[in-house]
Amino acid sequence: MAISRVAATPLSLEDWLALPEMTQPCEVADGQPVVTAAPLGLHQRIVYRLALLLGSASPPGCEVLTSPVDWVLRVEPLLVRQPDVVVVSHELAETLPLRQPPLLAVEVVSAGSFERDVVTSAASTRSRVSSTTGSSMPSESVPRSRSLRTAWSETC
Repeated sequence: MAISRVAATPLSLEDWLALPEMTQPCEVADGQPVVTAAPLGLHQRIVYRLALLLGSASPPGCEVLTSPVDWVLRVEPLLVRQPDVVVVSHELAETLPLRQPPLLAVEVVSAGSFERDVVTSAASTRSRVSSTTGSSMPSESVPRSRSLRTAWSETC
């Protein structure tokens, strides 16, 4: 369940970067903060085990990070997502928040977060990846998934 208050003025990237660190998961959609409850134990165990598996399989030059990892998908109006697990190059891991797509972003879907995780986040992420990377690729052609081996061999 997400809690969102409509701010009188939507957050800008500068406003958001100036906020203090939070322990609650917090994303931003169209400049509005969206705070969610901490995930349940099963969700956290799945994320932990997946991160261990990805970490043991990742080649040199890659990092596996778990949420909260902020990924800025759009600056105006501000759109920031926090995937549960991301795989990035060492260089990207040092430049958080992410300003370009990770090699892999994983969202563990929970019953209580289905609409946010699957419907809203997936659609907004696919529609913004091309503009974030500067690609002229239309949003419909942004792939929904990609071979991890291919992505790693190209980047790391």
